[in-house]
Amino acid sequence: MRARLLSAVAALVTVMAVLVAPAGATDEPTRLESAQALADDAAAAAVAAEAAFTEGDLDEALVQAEAVDGADAALETLLTAAQAAADIASDTVAAAEAEAAATAGAPEAYDAQVDVVALAQATLDEADAAAAALRAEITLLTDQLAFTEPGPDRDDMAARLTEAETELAEAEPAAAAALESWQAVADALMALEAEVAAHALAVATAEAARVELDAALADLAAVAPLHEAAHELAVTMAQRRLEIAEVRAFLDTAGWSVTPFEDPIHAGDTVTLVLAMLNTAALPLRDPQVTVLAPEGIAPSCDVLDGGVDAGATVTCAVDYAVTEADAVAGAVDLTIALTGVLPLGADASEPEGARMGTRVAVTQTFTLTVTAAPEPEAVDPDPGTVAPEPSEKPVPEAPAPAATTKPEPSQAPEEPDPFEHRAAVEEIARLATEATPAAAPAEQPAVVQVAAEVVEPAAAAAEAPASSGDGRTMIPGALIAAILAAIFLVRKLEV
Repeated sequence: MRARLLSAVAALVTVMAVLVAPAGATDEPTRLESAQALADDAAAAAVAAEAAFTEGDLDEALVQAEAVDGADAALETLLTAAQAAADIASDTVAAAEAEAAATAGAPEAYDAQVDVVALAQATLDEADAAAAALRAEITLLTDQLAFTEPGPDRDDMAARLTEAETELAEAEPAAAAALESWQAVADALMALEAEVAAHALAVATAEAARVELDAALADLAAVAPLHEAAHELAVTMAQRRLEIAEVRAFLDTAGWSVTPFEDPIHAGDTVTLVLAMLNTAALPLRDPQVTVLAPEGIAPSCDVLDGGVDAGATVTCAVDYAVTEADAVAGAVDLTIALTGVLPLGADASEPEGARMGTRVAVTQTFTLTVTAAPEPEAVDPDPGTVAPEPSEKPVPEAPAPAATTKPEPSQAPEEPDPFEHRAAVEEIARLATEATPAAAPAEQPAVVQVAAEVVEPAAAAAEAPASSGDGRTMIPGALIAAILAAIFLVRKLEV
């Protein structure tokens, strides 16, 4: 019995050793180590987010804000796990202590029962010994009577045998009763042994649970401030997201407006680009600067920059640019202009606007100026004394036909002129002449037109192709003008 009890206690000690094994015995980091690492990550991400926000790198600021949120969520998970472990350990301690209290008297009862069992065992041993002695004596007397001659000795043996049998009849029931008594107390001892084992287990469990409870409470005490600090950083990142949205709203709505040019731009011109930008943010723009990024070497002239740009105010700039021949060849020139400044937002938002660090913003736009080629000089009329009559005026009489001129041989043969290339013009001239004079017979008109065409076409074929003026108007060569005047005169002559 003692061996069984000692075996049970040894098993309980083993269980308790497993329950209270230190967490450092494994390669996994402890809850506190994990929490400290997460807190460090949150702090580093928050610093990076603030730096990115200050420099105007909004995308990077959002990435770091997400890292802060992730660390905060992981710390909250660790804190919840520590609280759950503390609750479980507390419940385990309470249950184990209740069980230990219920079996608190088992060890003493067990010790007392051990004495009772020992006494019962002694009584049983004594009864068994008495019965055994009587049985041995009866056997011996029986054997002796078989070899003893009748006489006084034999009579004494017979009398003793009768007494021994009578005593044995009394000793055997006594031995049986002693055995029953021993069995009862032995069963009671076994029951007490189970209670003692349960009591030992409850005590060991309570002790192990107390260790777990202490560890969980220590983790709670250490993780809670780490989580609180990370959560404050996460709240700051939430505020930063709102400010990022505000900055992006400013960047989406802010832009340069430019006064358009009414006249064409040519090489050698100096143009003045007049720009204006409205501060659409709800905060003033501090330390504003306007820079011409391209072409280099141009300094803009702006107003209100020294005192910043208040919310709702407009900054106006003028940029002078001298157009070059290269711009004319390219057909256009790009001017890139940037406005930079600081919006008073950021980590020190609790400070007055003037004391905040702020976030840097930049609005950059490129304007393309179309450069046209310089206009060509207008062609000079070879016969400035000859003036074409207005359609409503009467033709000039007796205009001499122009003399034929000989053109120098070109480097290559000109294209063969179309004989009827100017027929439409001749017909229109004939119509105007007809309207300006008494009407001729309808049958004579085709002949008049035919004669005029025959007069005009040779001169037109000899003339050069029409030239173009700078504004795109077609210029009629002098030879052709002379031929047309001759045709008018001839038409009038024939009709009269």
